[in-house]
Amino acid sequence: MITTTVRRSRESNRSDEKEAKKWKGARLAGARNDRGAPVELRVDSSQTLHRCLGHLAPSSIQKMVAAGLLEGLGAGYSDEEVEKFVCNACLSAKGHRLPFPDSDSHSSERLGLVHSDVLSFPESSLTGKRYLVTFLDDFSRKLWAYAIGHKSEVFGVFKTWLAEVELETGAKLKVLRTDNGGEYCSRAFTEFCKARGTRRQYSIPRTPQQNGRAERVNRSIVEYSINSTTSAM
Repeated sequence: MITTTVRRSRESNRSDEKEAKKWKGARLAGARNDRGAPVELRVDSSQTLHRCLGHLAPSSIQKMVAAGLLEGLGAGYSDEEVEKFVCNACLSAKGHRLPFPDSDSHSSERLGLVHSDVLSFPESSLTGKRYLVTFLDDFSRKLWAYAIGHKSEVFGVFKTWLAEVELETGAKLKVLRTDNGGEYCSRAFTEFCKARGTRRQYSIPRTPQQNGRAERVNRSIVEYSINSTTSAM
């Protein structure tokens, strides 16, 4: 038992010695060891300095060094080192999806393309409505919105809306663009559109940008609701 403890102590000391080689010379403001002496550190590795500062961008570290904010912690980075610097942890944690390009395509006729989506609210209305199904005509930008209590009502609302709008405009719905929600992908919904020759377009799962016009309508409705509620307080 004593031998094992001594061995572990020696291994711990060797580990501390290796770590100490990375840090020497620089003084951390306010940092003291168990004897009350100031702790002195020096960062020899560019990766260590980067990690020590919370994975701060090398270009930002370079500016801090130039401003004298990291005195004693090394020389920072040269322009060449900033350009070539690579941190695998940053590549994994800070990666993000590139923005989608703006779409300038528009339908050339009424009901040539209609965008639809379902907007949900955190609380139900006094009449028990918690969802709003919207239909946006790509050509005229006219919007229809219907409050519903359950998503299962979407298909029924769609058929009612379709009969009214086709009678009103004299046009036929050619393309319906939605997400992959179950309310739009039911067998009854699919067969109904197929029987009348309406083509379906679905956005890729977790990619709302592909149905951006419907999503933008949702945002406008939410913003209006928040503004109205806030101004009434």
